Amino acid sequence: MATTNEIQQAIDAWKEADRAAAAAEKLVADASSRYFQRLGPPPSDEMVGDARMLRSLAQERLERAMRLMNCAAANRPR
Repeated sequence: MATTNEIQQAIDAWKEADRAAAAAEKLVADASSRYFQRLGPPPSDEMVGDARMLRSLAQERLERAMRLMNCAAANRPR
């Protein structure tokens, strides 16, 4: 069974990954906006790939945190 500390660490890891993903997605959105306004090039494949990878990592960390919370909830005394 997961301890409260393990669950909190998993939640913190998800939050950190989510912030990184959101920042990368904002870079892509900003570059896209500039491109559509004819003020710059489109977002690079690397930029889009990084954002996609960071979002995937955040999703994995969220799923882990949720599994730990569900396991703890299922095993708590009633």
